[in-house]
Amino acid sequence: MGEWAVPGTPVLELVDLTSLRLDVPVPQARFAAITPDTRVTVTTPALPDQTLDAAVAASVPVSDPAARTLRVRLTVDNPEARLLPGMSAQAEFHIRTAKGLVLAPRDALVRRPEGGYGVWVVQASNGQLKATARPVRTGRTVGNRVEIREGLTPGDRVIVRGNEGLSEGQVLRLVDRMGQADP
Repeated sequence: MGEWAVPGTPVLELVDLTSLRLDVPVPQARFAAITPDTRVTVTTPALPDQTLDAAVAASVPVSDPAARTLRVRLTVDNPEARLLPGMSAQAEFHIRTAKGLVLAPRDALVRRPEGGYGVWVVQASNGQLKATARPVRTGRTVGNRVEIREGLTPGDRVIVRGNEGLSEGQVLRLVDRMGQADP
């Protein structure tokens, strides 16, 4: 009270402590693997022995060329105001590696009429091979393959060519790349 303020000089700062924003530099090599559903945990020296959940709010394509990093913005719920702006924190991104992924060739995906994607899977039934439709939930693209997050399990055989005109239960004849029937 009684102080003079020059126009344009901030006189107060409002801070919402219930949800804090954390900007994290991420190596270029990992940036593409981080999506809005990536699980993130945050730790801070101010709260030892506690882990806080965070959500990916945005992937900011602003790079630091010297460090070869890009920025990911996280939001951390802080209902008890245990964290304060300016505190240091460490974020751990729980990224699935290619080893744990189910990948399918991009050509195996078929657009479904109700939206989304599906694939045709080869199923053995009564000594015959038949086509079975499976809806899938896709993830990121890795080269010419697509991550399948739901709908396939490792070892499922998917149909890559001729899959646009198939119908449920249709009997299949497998052929090699030259058009010869497999024995």
